[in-house]
Parts: sequence; structure tokens; C-alpha cells
Amino acid sequence: MAMRVHVPAAGVSLAIVACLASASASAAQQSPPGAKWLVSGEGIRCTLSRLVQESGPKATIGFRSYPGQGWSEFMLIVDPFHRGVGPAEKLTLTLAPGGQTQTRPAVAIPMEKGGGTALSASYLPGEFLDAYAKAETITVSVGGKAVGTFPVPHAAGAAVEAFNMCKAEKLVEWGADPAGFEAGGRQISPVGDPRQWVTYKDLHLTLPLGPNNFGGVAVARLGVAPDGTVDKCDLIYSNHNPVLEATACRTLLKRARFEPAKAADGHPVRSVATFPIDMTVTETVEMFGIWN
Repeated sequence: MAMRVHVPAAGVSLAIVACLASASASAAQQSPPGAKWLVSGEGIRCTLSRLVQESGPKATIGFRSYPGQGWSEFMLIVDPFHRGVGPAEKLTLTLAPGGQTQTRPAVAIPMEKGGGTALSASYLPGEFLDAYAKAETITVSVGGKAVGTFPVPHAAGAAVEAFNMCKAEKLVEWGADPAGFEAGGRQISPVGDPRQWVTYKDLHLTLPLGPNNFGGVAVARLGVAPDGTVDKCDLIYSNHNPVLEATACRTLLKRARFEPAKAADGHPVRSVATFPIDMTVTETVEMFGIWN
């Protein structure tokens, strides 16, 4: 199977062909026969997934991300999964060879119609996804206990490239200049601390949060001008907290600043970012911005 990723903007193409066919013979020994990477740009996120184990238990590994932010969410869907996940437990991902690890709060999501359980870890830096593409195995542990060690198929490099191109394609659809994604171009980076762009005080919240003082969750899409200022903002996801919806974009337009994206010749170009806001009742209340 071949997947062509094309950016439909002013005749400029970022087209690549990512060969996501079943991997070579050696890779096929590691993962289920006929399994293929799936890359999807449906909705407002890009996703990458593949069945990596057919039995004992069945397992699918995936990554998903809002285009325009510097991190991805990891998901392992396990069927069956026979244990609960406590609110304070951590999910640890370990790559081999090399031993690179990432540890994040563990989230367990029951799938519909008895489809197993999705174990999730968010805010993984782009470097981890690049390292995953070069690894041979990934070990997933929850609370210090291994859930399993799963192969990384040899086609992972092409799949990750297609995943990244999916994000670039969406950003261009949303108004980013394709020149920033061409060879030699540079993407935006935040100026200052994004965690200070929207705060609890902006939402008139006091800590600790409680049942009657709930912050909320939203994702804002920011239009970034060539001078690095934000000149456009809209919410592409919200849990309908009216204070957050009224405040988030107004505050981001005033505070958010970026080093602008640049074309290969060095001139600044227009870009787009997404800014996820998570102000919820947790054991340790945090607000996550774009590049945390």
C-alpha cells in the first residue's frame, strides 16, 4: 500500500510517497502478517496506528497529535486488559536498543463494544517519535509493572514521515505558508513560557480546583503572522466551559508570541500553531501549553 501526502496550496506540493506496505521479511517475523501502518488526517488531528500483536493479548500501537504543537499522544490498545489503572500511576515507555524512556501519567480508556482498553500517555516530544521509528522494540509499563514488549516494524520510519506530513498538510489547509515546510525551512517556536499565556487567574479560578470551580479543556488554533504575533484565534475543541471559551482566545491574542516560521531563503512566512489548555481537577493541577 502506498500513501501520497499532498499539500494543496497554490500549486506547491509537499508530496512524498510513504511506503506503508507490510514490512520486509525480517520485520514480518516480528509483527502480524499483513499488518500495515494506517495514517489518518480525519477531523482536527493526525493519527498513526498499527496492529503489533495478534494474540496473548491483541495489541495496537498508535500516536496522535493536533498539528501545530510539538508533542504527540501515545496509545496502546490492549484486548484483553485485566487490571485497573490508579489515578496516580505512571506509564513508562522504554525503547530498545538504547534504553530511551518517557514517563507520563497513565490514563486507561475502556473501548466501545468490548474492544479492550486504551492506555494513553500524552506530551511526548517529537524526538521520542523519531527515536521510536529507529528502535526495535518498545516496552510499556504501568505502575512499574510491564504490560508487554512489542516490536517496532521496519516500516516505522516511513510511517512516521507520513504522520509528520499529515500534520504539515493540515497546517497548510489552515493557512500556513507551504514554504516553511520545504527543505531548509524552519517552523515557529514560542517566545517566553507558553504556560503563562493562559493562567488560572485569567479564568477567575482559585487553587485547588474543586467540583464547583472546574477549569476545563480546550484547543485553540492560532494564526501566526510573519512577525511572530498572533493575529487570529479560534477554538477547534472545547468542553464548553463558557468562561474558558470567552477568555482563551482574547488572552492568547494578547500574550502569545513566536519566533516566526521561515522559508529556505530565510524570509519569515505565515504559520499556524495549536495551543491545548488543560485545567482540570487532578492530583497535581497543571496547565499544559504547546511545547511543555
